[in-house]
Amino acid sequence: MARTLNRLSAVAVNALAEPGRHADGGNLYLSVSKNGGRRWVFLFRWHGKPTEMGLGSATRISLKQARELASTARAQLAMGINPLAEKRKNRSAVPSFGAAAEEFIETNRSQWKNENEPRRVCRRLQLLSRMEHDEQNDEQVFP
Repeated sequence: MARTLNRLSAVAVNALAEPGRHADGGNLYLSVSKNGGRRWVFLFRWHGKPTEMGLGSATRISLKQARELASTARAQLAMGINPLAEKRKNRSAVPSFGAAAEEFIETNRSQWKNENEPRRVCRRLQLLSRMEHDEQNDEQVFP
């Protein structure tokens, strides 16, 4: 019997409340936690070992996007590439918030007319870099 892809619908994703993994097909699952959190996971075997790769929160990643990410991961597996290792490699290529902030300050330092501006910007960026992304809000970023 052939395996089925695209078992879930966008309506079903929003309605599912039962904790556990809910299969969409092609090793893509919606994982619902006991507290109601929903995230997409891609399950695969690498060298015989079961591996779980998180694809993101279901509130931020749509069903269509999750299917595209899973399709990419399946294609990588078919080429003999570990999709989780590839994801980590790509993530490390992106500069951290702190590194981007330092580059911003050095690039703009000469343009600031007030000598206190670099210190003020540094303090604000240091504060923001210590905070979780979900804790940041517009008032903290743009006082």
